[in-house]
Amino acid sequence: MMVDGAIGCYALTDEGPGSDPSSMKTVAEKDGDGFVLRGKKRITTFADMADLYAIFAKEDPDQGAKGISAFIVEKGAPGLILDEHVEYMGLKGHRAYNLTLDGVKVPAENRIGGPGEGLKLAFRVLMNTRVSLSWGYIGLARAAYEAALEFAKEREVFGKKIAAYEAIRFPLAELATEIDAARLLAYRAAVLSDRGVSHRRETSMAKLYAGEVLVKAADLANRIHGGFGANAAYPVERYLRDAYTWVAAQGTREVHKLIISQEIFQDRKGR
Repeated sequence: MMVDGAIGCYALTDEGPGSDPSSMKTVAEKDGDGFVLRGKKRITTFADMADLYAIFAKEDPDQGAKGISAFIVEKGAPGLILDEHVEYMGLKGHRAYNLTLDGVKVPAENRIGGPGEGLKLAFRVLMNTRVSLSWGYIGLARAAYEAALEFAKEREVFGKKIAAYEAIRFPLAELATEIDAARLLAYRAAVLSDRGVSHRRETSMAKLYAGEVLVKAADLANRIHGGFGANAAYPVERYLRDAYTWVAAQGTREVHKLIISQEIFQDRKGR
């Protein structure tokens, strides 16, 4: 199996269950010394560029979440089909594909970890990539904030720069504060990750809050731009499209509220 210098992609999400991977229908059927994968995956990022696919499938469907295993499939494997390039209203540089696994044969050595360890491995990856995603949200929120700030300093109505009006100043002050708060939450999650400490709660808090701030920033920037907000000559219309396209990646805001609620109702001693 090719490894050095390979580009990989991550195919966890099934066509139907979405944010509930334990209900995935993709299966890994035993076939001699190996497996045969059957099912459909969606929103697989850069699947067209990948040399290797990390694919999650139920090796033992009767075990539910505990029956999910992870497999490596190489590019060009018979039965691995790129069905559809998914188009989004934003994130035009992002390429995602829906996949069909039509009897893809996988040797036993291509299973990652043991039987039933797939979901644990998937969440271990997500724990860290969600930290990175939080920083992406913060970066886009800052871009929207800075665009709104500069526009407010330049745009003049009723004989004044609109930055002189509290209706503009106060929302920007709140947003500046919230962006800094999101940064601190993301720093905390990143530090815990670097230290090898469990950070499921902290990462979901960072991603949830950064996502909320991102949407607020993109919306506020468009409102401050007024009639110019929908003008393609200004970047804020793209920021809004990107924000709403991106915010549900790797778990919607509601999914992260669920994770946080699970964590805080356990005995975590106020962490």
